[in-house]
Amino acid sequence: MEALKRANDIRTARAQIKGDLKAGRVSIVTLLSKPPEFLLTAKVFDLLVAVPKFGRVKANRVLNQARISPSKTVGGMSERQRRQLLAYLTERGESPPRSSPYRTMTKTKTRTQARKPRKSLDAAKVLLAEWERLVGEPDLDRDTLERAARLAAAEETWRKGLGTLFTEDEATQLLGTEPSQLELMKWNEELIVLPTDGSGDRFPAFQFQDGQVSLPLARAHWTLVKRGGVSPWTAASWARSGHPELEDLSPAQWMGNGRDAETLAEVAEHDASRLAQ
Repeated sequence: MEALKRANDIRTARAQIKGDLKAGRVSIVTLLSKPPEFLLTAKVFDLLVAVPKFGRVKANRVLNQARISPSKTVGGMSERQRRQLLAYLTERGESPPRSSPYRTMTKTKTRTQARKPRKSLDAAKVLLAEWERLVGEPDLDRDTLERAARLAAAEETWRKGLGTLFTEDEATQLLGTEPSQLELMKWNEELIVLPTDGSGDRFPAFQFQDGQVSLPLARAHWTLVKRGGVSPWTAASWARSGHPELEDLSPAQWMGNGRDAETLAEVAEHDASRLAQ
């Protein structure tokens, strides 16, 4: 039981350190220079990808330059490897933070919670600053802010292929149109529409890009519903699932990457024919 508790404590501490790295509260240079005991068995690669602006490709490139295996742990690095890695990171501005990264596990949760409002405030400031830079008008009304937030959420959902669902009001605001126009789009099957029991229709966010509906994706969806005989919910699930005829991309990802709409239409026709049998 003691060993299990210690393992859980180590996992919690590592998760906290990664969160601190992402938020910029901790420097990767400081961590690798004097790593706490619970990080000695952690992979260097896992810590690097937690650093802002570090993805898997960049982390692998950095490790290759320092001749460090991606599976190498913090405690398993040689002094040469550690010095070379620290020199590379220091040259690129990964300087130590103003405060020490080492915290007791009992204080970690409280201090993290105290920072959450600040993080949200910073995100709002970034949104307003970017709007002012692009449009030059910082005085935004509530509807404009809500639509901007939904548009950003739709873009993120499109990129990741998640299943966020918008209400009719939210879809109308996102498209910047009138409810009557939304009804016309539904009638013409230009939208992926998911019916619910008594709470109104829902509109998957993955069908929107740049504030517009992907018509090829909507048409593929309705091909499965009309010709394949499946429910709209099943067809929407199909649009989010990897497909072998689309290079293992989902239909939503296929269109999000700007691929051929005719190919998607053919795949939808084939699948609808198989489902109808």
